[in-house]
Amino acid sequence: LKQLINIGFAVCAFWFTGILLVTLNFINLSYVFYPMWLMMSFLIYWIGHVGIQKSLSLKQRIKLRREILKSQLNQSERNSAVNDSKTKVAQKIKQLIENERLYLNPNINISLIADKLNLSTGYISQSLNQADIKNFNNYINSLRINMAKRMLTDNSFDNYTVVSIGLEAGFNSKSSFYDSFKKNTGKTPTEYRKSVQNN
Repeated sequence: LKQLINIGFAVCAFWFTGILLVTLNFINLSYVFYPMWLMMSFLIYWIGHVGIQKSLSLKQRIKLRREILKSQLNQSERNSAVNDSKTKVAQKIKQLIENERLYLNPNINISLIADKLNLSTGYISQSLNQADIKNFNNYINSLRINMAKRMLTDNSFDNYTVVSIGLEAGFNSKSSFYDSFKKNTGKTPTEYRKSVQNN
């Protein structure tokens, strides 16, 4: 726009100079205006050229913005699809662990689950995080503790020691059972059993 204004002022100045030469010197020759006509032709051509270039540039930018917007929407859809997929995988993992009682295996880990589902351990971890299971071991221990609670409150298991119940629930040692149980319930397994029996 500044270039257009500057060229326009230059053309007007040449026209003004030409008119002054013609009127003051009483020259009546048309060739005096030839340079001005050429300059006007150049100015019109230049305005048309710049206008077309800017128009093409604007069309490209509009197209580019549409592509960027479409790309962002597609990326959002892909992220949503990935999240949905991970949520489904997490549900499948939970069903596998709970339905097949894999938590009773004291050696269970993410690698074992990954092998069973034919998925990578990284993908399993991401899927569990997506389902708000941040710590796999805590999740497994909570299932074991629920199993231990059921056995501790069931009269048919009264003849079994607390330790044997803990080991049967999937814990690999007395200390890990007692620590996890106390952390989860605020009571030791023995205290929990007595409190239930007293009620």
